[in-house]
Amino acid sequence: MAKTTIDTWNPEFPELSPIYAPLQSTARCYSQFSNWPELGQLAQQFKACNHQLTPVAQDGKPEKFEDHYEPRIYLKHELQTRTQNWHDFFNAMVWLNFNKTKSILNELHYFSALERQPGSNRSTLENAITLFDECGIIIISNDEDLLSMIRHHQWKKLFYHHRQDFGKNIFCF
Repeated sequence: MAKTTIDTWNPEFPELSPIYAPLQSTARCYSQFSNWPELGQLAQQFKACNHQLTPVAQDGKPEKFEDHYEPRIYLKHELQTRTQNWHDFFNAMVWLNFNKTKSILNELHYFSALERQPGSNRSTLENAITLFDECGIIIISNDEDLLSMIRHHQWKKLFYHHRQDFGKNIFCF
């Protein structure tokens, strides 16, 4: 993927929005960094957490199936990671925080890709997995009224009139 923006490191990113709250404890070790973490530093963090994956540099266009992104994670336990890139940094933080979820998504990707015709694009299932993985949110609440507002797309009521419920009666991850 071509880089189209300049990503500037900001060690204070966890404080900029409550959306980063689930990543704060994992990202805390980078709060004193004046520059982007290097791959080796990310790898040390994965190792310190007894994580099965190792962040590695992203290679060029893969020639074999097992060298593609998802199969490489599943088969070789290597997480291709671009440095100086928010997308890949956040991906690493999410792997550290939600390892079981990411592992299940990776397994689904891998076995779905095995059934794909050579040279074809992602399947419908793989697209759905990617959408959830990169854009999804898990909402937790025991308040049926709040959940009903989501189901019925009552956004103003939920986000404006019930904004005080976020972090108390409804949580987003």
